Amino acid sequence: MDKIGLPHVGTYRDAADQQTLRVLKTNGIKVAYLSYIYGTNGIPVPAGKEYLVNLIDENLMKDEIGRAKKESDIVVMSLHWGNEYQRFPTEKQKELAQLPVNEGVDKLFGHHPHVLQPMEWMKVSDGRTALVIYSLGNFLSGQMWDYKDIGS
Repeated sequence: MDKIGLPHVGTYRDAADQQTLRVLKTNGIKVAYLSYIYGTNGIPVPAGKEYLVNLIDENLMKDEIGRAKKESDIVVMSLHWGNEYQRFPTEKQKELAQLPVNEGVDKLFGHHPHVLQPMEWMKVSDGRTALVIYSLGNFLSGQMWDYKDIGS
């Protein structure tokens, strides 16, 4: 991605890079992009290199969302979560979605199940609403049949 100039979020070169927010500005609107993952499919994150990927951690998420709100107009988060091939979000996904929304995330896009899952407008006590899409499905994949060959 670096070679072709495509910005990326959720993977980092070093600890300083991990602390650098990805904020893109278009037509005067600043959008912060955040990303977290439930795990690395059994591949251990090397000791001393925890900065390589953002594992889901509520305290880290709260901190980064707070920083993103100060530097942007809109905060977008991507979460790699949920059960593969399950067409509806789990209770854990629904509970976890509330945390970033409460902290200030405006749009939350989920992925990992490889199938589309519902979306909803989630309300926050301060009156805001945030769009939560539990799973975008497969955008590009070789998977076929049983709801896996479609996506956003």
